[in-house]
Amino acid sequence: MTLSKSIDQLGLRLDQFTNKYEKLKLENETLKQDVSKLKSDLKSKSEDLDALKEKLRVVSLAKSLDEKETQVETKKDLKLKINEMMRELDKCIAVLNS
Repeated sequence: MTLSKSIDQLGLRLDQFTNKYEKLKLENETLKQDVSKLKSDLKSKSEDLDALKEKLRVVSLAKSLDEKETQVETKKDLKLKINEMMRELDKCIAVLNS
């Protein structure tokens, strides 16, 4: 093999590596953008979830207060009901996250 042939082959391989590098660089940039978007979506969903948890807490308390008017419940019973509802909500959240 002559020196010029070796240089030509080396140049060709260098071009191939450069092209592959550029493709991988673009793919990496795309993936970074996807990750950023997913993080933003996750943050938004988390904020929505927090708002829904707060609404559920308020509704649960309001419902418990309405029931308290029709039947007398102790504070302990009310706390147990709220805890049970929160456990159910946590289970639902876990299912949604999986």
